[in-house]
Amino acid sequence: PGPPPLDPERNRVDEQDVRIMQEIDACTKEDRCREAVSLLEELAERVRHSRIKKKDSMILSRYQQVLFLCAAPGRLDSLEQIMTRLSQEFPKEQYYESTIAVRIRAYALNSPDSLDKALELYEEMLELASKKKKKKKNPDRRIFSPLLEACRTTGRHDLAFKLYNDATQFQVQWTDTEFETLLKIVQDMPQDSSNRLELSRKVLGDLSQQLTVVGPGLRSVLGTYFQKIGYTVYPSLVADLDGTLRPDEDTQPNLPEATDDQKDGNGDHEVLFGNAAEEMFGSSLGLGDLSSESKNSPYNRLKNGEMRVPSYRMSDDFVEILKAELLACENERDAARFQPKIRGFVRKLETEKGASIWIDAANLGYFKQSGQFSYEQVDQAFDFFRSRFNKTRLVINENRANWPFLAKSKKSRFNRDAAMKIVEKWRESGCLYVTPSGMNDDHFWMYGAIRSAYDFEQQHRTSTQKSPKGVIESNVYLVSNDLLRDHRFRLAHDPRFFRFIQAHSIRFRLEGETDSPSSFVDSTGTHGQQKNPNDPSRNKLCYYLPFRYAIRPTRDPKTNSWLFPYIPEESDLHIKDLYKNIDTRIPDTDDDYLPPLPCDVAARVKWMRCDPPNELESLFYPPQ
Repeated sequence: PGPPPLDPERNRVDEQDVRIMQEIDACTKEDRCREAVSLLEELAERVRHSRIKKKDSMILSRYQQVLFLCAAPGRLDSLEQIMTRLSQEFPKEQYYESTIAVRIRAYALNSPDSLDKALELYEEMLELASKKKKKKKNPDRRIFSPLLEACRTTGRHDLAFKLYNDATQFQVQWTDTEFETLLKIVQDMPQDSSNRLELSRKVLGDLSQQLTVVGPGLRSVLGTYFQKIGYTVYPSLVADLDGTLRPDEDTQPNLPEATDDQKDGNGDHEVLFGNAAEEMFGSSLGLGDLSSESKNSPYNRLKNGEMRVPSYRMSDDFVEILKAELLACENERDAARFQPKIRGFVRKLETEKGASIWIDAANLGYFKQSGQFSYEQVDQAFDFFRSRFNKTRLVINENRANWPFLAKSKKSRFNRDAAMKIVEKWRESGCLYVTPSGMNDDHFWMYGAIRSAYDFEQQHRTSTQKSPKGVIESNVYLVSNDLLRDHRFRLAHDPRFFRFIQAHSIRFRLEGETDSPSSFVDSTGTHGQQKNPNDPSRNKLCYYLPFRYAIRPTRDPKTNSWLFPYIPEESDLHIKDLYKNIDTRIPDTDDDYLPPLPCDVAARVKWMRCDPPNELESLFYPPQ
């Protein structure tokens, strides 16, 4: 039997309508465009002859759903069919602006002849957005991506340059796909094009700011691009925690021992770079002279540890913004209450001229203590770092540092007299920073570390004076396992802030909790040895230094080399899991997830380095 007759008095969605909408959803997931268009027409016909409330908005949302499905190569006829139906059933103001973005994508993804139509709609979209003061719908990455690809295939390079400038104005965030397209456009531009050098600089600058690692496709395009302009490409390197680059042992097992041929200047690039170079770029890849006779030869520079990932530093303006944000009060009432103590904190910091170690007492005191606070554990870390660094500071909330609180506490499992002696020892040492109750104490140790790192860098920019204890004084560290997930200030999730934290945070574990060797070993050969090892209540802690660089595409301002981190293809690690600790939750416990150890994160990525020839150094990126 055929479908039941339409009921013009029907005022609600029935089972048949629900079935059709579910089938449209299934077609969308399975990319069945023609079937989705047929089902949409059937649903529109049924709803049109009814009295269902808000039926127009229901049908319009389904039209837009299928329109997105039609925004693909070879489906322009289906898209135009839907647009015709929309124009027949609805006023233009109800659907035109909401569908303009998907139509731009559809025309850009189809034949080169339809690019002009996509550009007309793009200009129309800009005009509509300029007329609105609120809820402006500016073009996003999904619009620019197919437009740029269409410009590349049609050879319209100047138009691509204009679109890229528009996207920069709208603060579009790119992915690997768009950067691949942009670099191919740069390569295809004529050598004498006035926009070529400017576009390449902008693309590489945005790439270094917006990406964490590069994917296989983008890495191949980058290697080819730099090789064509005369750079020496090192496709597979690994970085130590201090940033020293060395050949990947998986692809060059014979290094660092040089063969007789290499010593005579007749080296083969496969010895240094393995087969990865030819697999990625082909046998024509120019890797320069690998002779070890020259002091500056690639072989000797790698072997001697002269190739490094530059240390990460925040820009001066961002440091100033962070310092203002971290200790800001939300309202006038809080300002009146906290400002005197905030000013006292800042004055003390300025008088002492910063510190090398900032200990997050709350995070350390609760670590592996079943929800209780351990003063002994904090004191253990305090003694450990104070014996190794000239300036060690401990930040703790006033609720945990004042005597009435210690006397009244009933929950904490510690000896009150012992706790009072520990706090008094911290006070007498002059290393204690007490933060006001009601403010997040994390903001204070972050402020102290950021300001100390900035001030030390200014003092030691031209020299690295070592302290009597053998530690470079300009190194500033945070001792904390804080994941920084609960901070609400405006810049908490800014990638620049995240990179600073990763480059300065010393993580810790209980001894025996991980197979990774600790970064600190004391004179007795044990990790984090206590003064009283016979006390069973004091667990040994292991401490792990951070890697001092940022995992992101970066340019070394000293050598004008470019470095691109990537996750090896043989690894099953996803980029979103790069900074996650695998299997950190211990069964049958309430332990929260911990941040991964810095050595584990650094081992998850490899690096591609591109060194410029001398004649190109000043042309492309003048030294800063």
